[in-house]
Amino acid sequence: MSATDLAKLVATAQTRHAELDAQIDDGPIRVGDLVPIGDLEWLLVELEDTHALIVPCDSHAVGHPGDVVLGAADSPTGPLVARCGFARRVAPERLDSLPRTGHVDHLEAVRETLEHAPDSTIDHDRLDHELAWWLEHHVAPAAQALTRAPIHEPAAIATLSRPSPMAQRFWQLAAALFFTVSLVLTGLLLTPTDDDTLTNLPIVWVSVPEIERSGQPLVTTIDDDAEQILLVVETPERFPRYGVRLLDESGAERWQTSDLRVTGLVELVVVLPATTLPPGRHRLELSGTDDDLTVELADIPLEIRAASD
Repeated sequence: MSATDLAKLVATAQTRHAELDAQIDDGPIRVGDLVPIGDLEWLLVELEDTHALIVPCDSHAVGHPGDVVLGAADSPTGPLVARCGFARRVAPERLDSLPRTGHVDHLEAVRETLEHAPDSTIDHDRLDHELAWWLEHHVAPAAQALTRAPIHEPAAIATLSRPSPMAQRFWQLAAALFFTVSLVLTGLLLTPTDDDTLTNLPIVWVSVPEIERSGQPLVTTIDDDAEQILLVVETPERFPRYGVRLLDESGAERWQTSDLRVTGLVELVVVLPATTLPPGRHRLELSGTDDDLTVELADIPLEIRAASD
């Protein structure tokens, strides 16, 4: 490469750098912004009070069914590819402190692709070998580390589907039974007495996969005179141990543990003082631990309402 060619490359890079700087807004984060998380850029597609929908982007080859090309192919840095099959929802405040690396003005193609619910399946027989390796070893782990279940439904869903009253009652009773059995087996409930018996506990049932698909906060009404709450968390994946953190709207920690185990089929069960979740907005952070590896699984918005309201 001659000195002239090198000078042209440097000039092109400087021009591109100036173009990117001009796109970056130092104000509050907004839809279309690109932020760095790990070794990928993430495109903010939707921003609500309760969640932010982000899509990982890179400049590798196109080929996955959920891929959308952003930008011109003759750009000095090449086109940017949005991997819609690996989209994730996160708490909006997780993005506030991140720098902006660029901005995308036109998101129509990304939104349309997300509406068709692309999945994250990596088909090694149909994809280019290098692309399959990149997705499997970089994009998929980055998406999983960012928590959550994939976006299997359009982000515009406004209601949370619930089981029928009979099915819901069955699972509530099952959770209570699993909890009681676990107490007996661990020696925590020895002799039932009037003082020790726990009855009529309000249940805060957190089905992580269903809430993730809906994108809506879990709303639970609790009696004003309740002294304790039965918190049931339905986990999306199986780990030997789980961690749960409960935070209030300001981000202050209300309660946490890192040593929960599944007591039923896929449920974590905890009895908490009702004062742990007073009326208002809260967040539940769920993580799974296997040996020394801890993976963030979910960040769930909760809203507790008093029965008298």
